[in-house]
This record gives sequence, C-alpha cells and structure tokens, in this order.
Amino acid sequence: MIRQYHSTCFRFLCALITAIFLTPSRCWGDESAMFANLAPLAQLSSHPGPHEDTLPMAVDGNAATSLLFVAGSDGEGSLTLQFPGPRPVSRIRLLQGHSAYYSTAYQIVADKDGDGEFETTLVRAEKAVEWGQWTEHRFAPVQVTSVQLQSIQGVSQGKRAHPAIYEIEVYGDMTTEDYAAMMQKGVKPTHLPVLKPLFLDTEIVTGGKAKCASWHPMMGHTGNWERR
Repeated sequence: MIRQYHSTCFRFLCALITAIFLTPSRCWGDESAMFANLAPLAQLSSHPGPHEDTLPMAVDGNAATSLLFVAGSDGEGSLTLQFPGPRPVSRIRLLQGHSAYYSTAYQIVADKDGDGEFETTLVRAEKAVEWGQWTEHRFAPVQVTSVQLQSIQGVSQGKRAHPAIYEIEVYGDMTTEDYAAMMQKGVKPTHLPVLKPLFLDTEIVTGGKAKCASWHPMMGHTGNWERR
C-alpha cells in the first residue's frame, strides 16, 4: 500500500496537529478537562529501597506488576511521588495486590511548599480494603509539590517491608507541558480532553500549481491508490 504526501501537505498536517490543544473548560462536575493521573510525571523514591528495578512499577499503569521493597527489610514502607512543580490534587487511587505484603492501615500525606516536610494529611485509612481491590480517596483540591504513602500497620509474610504497591494514581489538573511530557514517555491519556475549536485554511493551488497531493483508494480496486 503506497501513500505519498507532498512536503507542504505534510507541514499542513503538522500544523493541524499542533493547533489542537487543550482548553481548561469544566466537563465533569468540579473536574476540568486537564484533570488526569499525575503519577507518571513524578520522581519516585521509597523507604526502604525497592527490590531491583520495581520502583517504576508503582505508576506504570500495569496492575499485574508492583513495587516490592528490598529483601531483608521489614515493617512499614513508604513511597514518595515528587512532581515537577506545585500541582492541585483531589483524588488518589491505590491498588494493593499481594497476599503476602499489604497494609491494613495507611496514610497519604503531602508536602505543600516543597520544604521536604509532609505537614498535610490528605488521607488516613484506618482500615484498608482487602488486597486485590482498588481503593479510591477523594478530597477538596490541595496544592502539593509531593505526596507520600505511609504504611501504618500491615502484614509481611516474608522478608521484606509492606505493602507491595501495584498501582498508585494521583489525580489533579495538568499543564499543557505535563501532557507533552506524558506523550514523550508514551503514557496513555486517561481520557480524551475537550478540544478548542479549530479554524485553519490552506490553499490547494498556488500559481496554477498544486500545493499538495493526496492519495485515495480506487473504487473497486483493493490495494490500489489514485492521486487527487
């Protein structure tokens, strides 16, 4: 199957894609069109340290993989997500999926001003749901620079700290730069945001010469294309 595009036509398509950008209009109650999972943007750290290369698995969008703490550790583990800058967050989802390493109580705290102190409690779960089930916490928007999941009490049936964090999602309003960074990382969007109206004209002919050419499938001819 052959497709040919004139370079000018290609530039037109690039301009078309570039012109489609997000607008922060409200579309889901108090959530804006920029509302999405911020976790993939965060710089991650844990205490104790992670087992091998499992740290990114806490935010990779794959519910079949998890962050495990290093073997030989014990007790209560924590995971910190530091964002590129202050972000308003209002929802956090957590999945614990390991029957041998899970928290029965935990809290999620926030550093609002970037001083490294987690002075604000966003969530305190005194009785966590069963492992293998998603937990969702909603609260009034809070501007944060980082959040930290802290286990308070839990179960470790082996030689490592708990919990095993299969996924943590932190939702808030993104910037357009955040979306660009997500695309560069290959992260799939959590929803299709509202688009601004697009008005763009291009000349098909200039000086009697075609500025761009397109190829279309020929009627009744599978695999054959004609120029228009």
